[in-house]
Amino acid sequence: MKKLFSKYSNYFYIVPWSIIFIGSIFAISQNIGRGIVVICILLAWLLIALKYKFSLEIFFYTLLISSLNITITFSNFGECFVKGVYVNYLCPTVHILDIVMVLNLLLFFALEVIKIKRISEAFKSFKILIPFYIYSVVHIIIHSDLVSIISMLRLNLYLSLIPPFVLVIKTFVNEKKVNKKYFKNFVYLVSILLIQLIIGIFQFTKGRDIGLQLLGESNLLSGTINTSFMSNSLGLFLRSYGTFPHPNILGGFALLIGILGYIFFFEKKKSYYFILLLVSGLIIALTFSRTAIVLYAVLLVFSV
Repeated sequence: MKKLFSKYSNYFYIVPWSIIFIGSIFAISQNIGRGIVVICILLAWLLIALKYKFSLEIFFYTLLISSLNITITFSNFGECFVKGVYVNYLCPTVHILDIVMVLNLLLFFALEVIKIKRISEAFKSFKILIPFYIYSVVHIIIHSDLVSIISMLRLNLYLSLIPPFVLVIKTFVNEKKVNKKYFKNFVYLVSILLIQLIIGIFQFTKGRDIGLQLLGESNLLSGTINTSFMSNSLGLFLRSYGTFPHPNILGGFALLIGILGYIFFFEKKKSYYFILLLVSGLIIALTFSRTAIVLYAVLLVFSV
């Protein structure tokens, strides 16, 4: 494969390869099937990064991975049981998205900060977050348990990637002409939505999960205590989860894609936007999420 990066930025790939190796080992040790999925996800990220660098393709891939509820739990490093009962939120857990976001941040700095002309520009985007970074350090010192540390580091990581991704999105939106990228980016977004819509339809019609636990699907059965469902005179209806841990999160994700569609396409390619809005609406309807439905209605009003 062609060398796309400078000789200095290539050194940064020692760290990603190490992260991929360590993450894969932990994932396989817990579940071989899910471990293989994790390896494929991380290697796919590497191939995309090598080809497209820090770009919209990386952003869309991150969106796709955010929809997969794949976690690695470190039960030996936390107090996961209360009176003999397992409590998942007390257990130190790393999401596959956490690993991908770390890789994204490394990629951004490898490609941007290493270039002397872009140093001031890159750090200008992050200086607004400095007060929060300081607060996070104090919080970690006060709350020294591993779960709190991981949660705070995760929040810092996600916030730190907002400026780079906003920069990438603005570059695309500010393009003067409609080009092939518009269709390609539309295909990326609608594909992410369609995956969740198809899974959601099967869950809704069957009233249970469809066996995609390797991709993060929850164990579902309409009418049981740990499953969210609707009940009326017609019977019980499972609210669609997709590959998310709760229907409300799926509804919020579909709404987010709709908003991104508005940002990307409303001004220059409305047909793409309204297709995304339609698919988002179908997903939100299957989740029966009242908050998502209300916000979707607001988005519709702005679209008229």
